[in-house]
Amino acid sequence: MISERSSESQGSSKFGSGSALSESSMRSVGSLSSDASIERHKLDRIILRQYQSKMLSWDSLSFSDKMKLFKKWYLVTLVGDLCIIFGTLFYSYSNIFRLEMSEMIIGIGAFLIWISIVKYFENTKNHYTILRTMGLATPQIFKVLIGFLPIIFGSCFLGMTIFYNYSDAFGGFNRAFYTLISLQCGDMVYGFYEATTECSVMFGTLFSYIYIWFAVS
Repeated sequence: MISERSSESQGSSKFGSGSALSESSMRSVGSLSSDASIERHKLDRIILRQYQSKMLSWDSLSFSDKMKLFKKWYLVTLVGDLCIIFGTLFYSYSNIFRLEMSEMIIGIGAFLIWISIVKYFENTKNHYTILRTMGLATPQIFKVLIGFLPIIFGSCFLGMTIFYNYSDAFGGFNRAFYTLISLQCGDMVYGFYEATTECSVMFGTLFSYIYIWFAVS
């Protein structure tokens, strides 16, 4: 009878300590470390359990997380080296391949190789400022540009129908798009206004003021 009671008390104490251990494992490591009522070996076990619960395997990672483990600059360097190699081979067999194609491939390879030198500036804050700024600002710029694209496309077709006589700027969709992007960047503003008002004073003035207002805002 006494042994049964002692075994029950031991089981309840084990159960109580296990429940206390599980309850303690739900708390943060900082709060556990500052708690003087927890013994050191129990604290180590709790920290180890929390660490093991946060460990991730390769299969559990998403594709985007796996891509973050690779250096994208190495891919740029690899593509640049391949362009240099194949461009040189094409240049050596210029009787088979076109000379313009080999020169273009070599130029792309040289461009990528020179760009890949920037990867050595990643650990230098002052020299890597431009790329860090571009990395932070590019997503926001693309969001604004996507929201502004319907206005640009509509303005392209409107300008092509009204100012078709001004063929240098609105002779086709590509020219109209390039003209409006240049106008949005602040280029050829007065020249654009003069050319459109020569075709139609009223529509040219309205189109210039409205589009510039949208581009600036």
